[in-house]
Amino acid sequence: MPSTPTNTPQLPKDREGLHALVRALLLERDELHVELLRLQVELARYKKHYYGPRADRLQSEDELAQMLLSFGEELEQKPVNQDDVPPNSEPDEGVRQVTKKRKGRRKLANIEDLPVQTHTYELNAEQRARPCCGEERQRIGQEERWQIEYFPVHFERIQHVRGKYACPACENNGLNP
Repeated sequence: MPSTPTNTPQLPKDREGLHALVRALLLERDELHVELLRLQVELARYKKHYYGPRADRLQSEDELAQMLLSFGEELEQKPVNQDDVPPNSEPDEGVRQVTKKRKGRRKLANIEDLPVQTHTYELNAEQRARPCCGEERQRIGQEERWQIEYFPVHFERIQHVRGKYACPACENNGLNP
């Protein structure tokens, strides 16, 4: 009389139960295959670390990602049984949607709305005095420069205004100091 193992699971009698059991076993098989791939890559990495040259020790885990990618491609190529797909299946609300990452620099918000801080740089009276004729230089214009500054709480625009001065007497005499 043949002996049967004592830990064999009881098989369901109905068809849906058998399908559910097969799906669970296939899912478990796939998870075990992924775990086997991960362990193989980890073993290979340890072997390289122990036996390989120094350059191989510095490699990243790109090989694991490549193996998992090829496994995913193999898994996607397998035919899908229509009984496994529930009717009217829609993506779960908990599933995160994949979005493209933008490359390059992001545009700042409208900088015209940022608060402005103005710094004005003027010459005092003795700096405006001309050493050749002693007359005071008159203001003929200004130079503006803008700067965006980041403070830990907010951004701010800083306007730097620097006055330009010239001596009209020296300009009329042809002296251009």
